[in-house]
Amino acid sequence: MILPIHSFLTDIFAERKPSSVLDLGAGEGLFSIYAASFEAHVTAVDLKPFPEYLHGHPLIKTINQDIGSWISQNKQTFDCIIVRSVLHYFAPEFVQTNLLPKLAESTIPGGVIYIGTMTPDESAGKFFHDPETIATAIAPLTLVSKDEVVTGDSGKKHIFYHLVFQK
Repeated sequence: MILPIHSFLTDIFAERKPSSVLDLGAGEGLFSIYAASFEAHVTAVDLKPFPEYLHGHPLIKTINQDIGSWISQNKQTFDCIIVRSVLHYFAPEFVQTNLLPKLAESTIPGGVIYIGTMTPDESAGKFFHDPETIATAIAPLTLVSKDEVVTGDSGKKHIFYHLVFQK
């Protein structure tokens, strides 16, 4: 199911050529590396330690910090912000009143935010953030692309939403 994610990001990077990218919840840094391959300067933020291959990359700045703490202190702005498989770790109130509004502030005029989020397994204790709620909280940015991919078997389906907002 990674192809739709890459097509969204390919479109963003081919059309917009962002020079500054925030990879929020960067994990293994795959999207950071992808963005850097387009000569973008990347800030990768994650609570977990980054893999060794990201350290010392000339275009990637890694920050090991809690996303909530980092975003509250951030003063930088970005052409492109990538938030993939992150929102479900946070309570809806924090996402709607703190995280998304701060991301909107951190986006330059004409910049974009890519959000990938899914319907989680309720037993995992994760939260779901529906696209309409995200769109309301991230205003004044406008939803410019939306796609959904259904995964799983008939007993346990998940929907992964791909959302692109523009300022």
